Amino acid sequence: MQVPLFREFQKSQEEFERELRQKHPELNESSNPSDVSCLPWHPDTSGITDPNVVADLRTRILALSQHSNTFLLAPPEEAQLGSSSTLSSEQWQLAKMLLEEDPNLAEMRYKLVPSKCVFDFLFV
Repeated sequence: MQVPLFREFQKSQEEFERELRQKHPELNESSNPSDVSCLPWHPDTSGITDPNVVADLRTRILALSQHSNTFLLAPPEEAQLGSSSTLSSEQWQLAKMLLEEDPNLAEMRYKLVPSKCVFDFLFV
């Protein structure tokens, strides 16, 4: 019975994206990849040029989405970026790119939002 569950997930994802675009019209604007932050493992973002190291970094980053505690436990004080609980349009675009890149992240979002946390909190 995986197919009905997958269809339900796809329907929920489409509904979520519609609501997100209604709340944040800036996401409706088509963006040029050079206008948006690159994925965290991309050499332009990470500064790493060795393809093997980039691949390892990508694998490690994507592995973070496999455990719900990654999203539910607060980061250490020194790792917090600030007190803002809202995302900029660049952060929204990065979140969207990460959701497209990482099926585990999309599944985790489906499991955690809104029952355990809000979408913004998932990426802050």
